[in-house]
Amino acid sequence: MPKKKSKRNDNIEELTNSVLDDVVLEDDSIGVSGKIKKIQKRLRECEQERQEYLNGWQRARADIVNREKELLLERDQAVSRAVTDAFIEVFPILDSFDMAFSNKEAWEKVDKDWRMGVEQIYTQAIQVLKQAGISVIKVDGVFDPRIHEQVQIREVDNKKDDGRILSEIQKGYRKGDHILRPAKVVIGKFK
Repeated sequence: MPKKKSKRNDNIEELTNSVLDDVVLEDDSIGVSGKIKKIQKRLRECEQERQEYLNGWQRARADIVNREKELLLERDQAVSRAVTDAFIEVFPILDSFDMAFSNKEAWEKVDKDWRMGVEQIYTQAIQVLKQAGISVIKVDGVFDPRIHEQVQIREVDNKKDDGRILSEIQKGYRKGDHILRPAKVVIGKFK
C-alpha cells in the first residue's frame, strides 16, 4: 500500500526539485560540492524569507489584537462620557430642588405628604448619581480653586473668615477626580 504524501511534503519536494533543476541548469560543469553549496545558499535564502513572512504575520496579528483592545477602551470611554453628559443635564433639575428646599418658609407651608414625596424623589436622584460615581463637592469652609468657583466676595469683620467660603450659591459635582461642575461659592474678604 503506497504511503499518502502530505501537502507539506509535496511542497518541500517541489521546492527541492525546483532548486536542483535551477542548479543543474545553471552550470553542469560545477562539481557536486558546488551544487550542494548553491543548494545550501538557496535554502538559507528561503529560510530567511520564510522567517520574514512569519515575523510580518506575527506583527500584523499583534497589531490587530492591540487595535481591538484600543477600540474596546475607546468605546468604554465614549459610553462613560455619554453617561456623564446625560447626568450633567440633570444638574439644573437638582438645582431647582435645592432652591425649593432653601426657601424654608414657603417649603414648610406645602402639604407635608407632598413635601415628603418631593424630598424622596430628590433623594432617589442623588442615589442614582452616587451609583454612577458622581458625588456632590463638599463645601467645608476652605476655598479650593480646583473644585470651587468664586462668584461673589463679601466683606467680613473676622480675620479668620478671610479667604474662606461663607456660603454656597450652587452645588458642584465630581466624578472621581474629574470636576463635572465646580461649586459656586461666596468668599469672605477681611476689611
